[in-house]
Amino acid sequence: MRARNIKPAFFTDENIVGLSFAERLLFIGLWCEADRAGRLEDRPRQLQIRLFPCDQVDVDAMLDRLQQDGLILRYESDGARYIQVVHFTKHQKPHKNESESVIPEPELDTPKPTKSTTMAASEHNHGCVEDEPRSLPLGLIEDRGKRIADRGLLIEEERLSSPEPADAPGKPDLHGLVDAFHELCPSLPRILVLKDSRKQRLIKAHKQLGTEGLREMFARVEASDFLAGRQKDWRADFDWILKPEHIPKILEGSYDNRRTMRSNVNQALSIAERLEREEAQGVTV
Repeated sequence: MRARNIKPAFFTDENIVGLSFAERLLFIGLWCEADRAGRLEDRPRQLQIRLFPCDQVDVDAMLDRLQQDGLILRYESDGARYIQVVHFTKHQKPHKNESESVIPEPELDTPKPTKSTTMAASEHNHGCVEDEPRSLPLGLIEDRGKRIADRGLLIEEERLSSPEPADAPGKPDLHGLVDAFHELCPSLPRILVLKDSRKQRLIKAHKQLGTEGLREMFARVEASDFLAGRQKDWRADFDWILKPEHIPKILEGSYDNRRTMRSNVNQALSIAERLEREEAQGVTV
């Protein structure tokens, strides 16, 4: 861990006092775990061991809460999961000998807004939170496809809730499919930006499976403890699911829970044994 600064205003900030004690302590602990750029690996179990060694807490859920309040950004890069503490570099003064960050920055696909945008970032002056009240938290906030991302940038994303234009026959409702993913796969990372590469994969998958087939696949992913991250410190994401080599395996049940498979096997064996007994009794009679 690293030594970090905390200012008195932290304890009365309106965005902090609404957090639980554990969430506040986690937020501070993230500063100590983060590198000089405010980034760290998103490993809830490891964070629990390091920050809450004697407490029964759900670090993953608390990280989600911090993200919802705009204090951190959880993101993925090249299949790895990371956390960015919002406004970290503005208010922390890392030691001059501290190593440079080797963690990739979050992808921000939208250009930096001017001060005339609907909501501009206000300056912090204590720790990594704001001093002035604000109507919405900075960081990552979903509001009909609009999110405020790391470093106070307002991301005017493509509106995930808007329908496809009526003059585009034959095209799938991409935004509706994204909504279905969010609805059916709540354990997986949400889609922040519907990039062209994701659109193309989604179109190909829709052409292969159709809307109902995709919904069925999303449901199977969420039901899988392995894919939903309930078994190990890894979980699938939207891009992983839509890779052509993964779709057949998901639909064929390769990632289904083992206990379900064992239950099916046991049931089949029980039926076979019953039939054998009935057949033997019939022969005896």
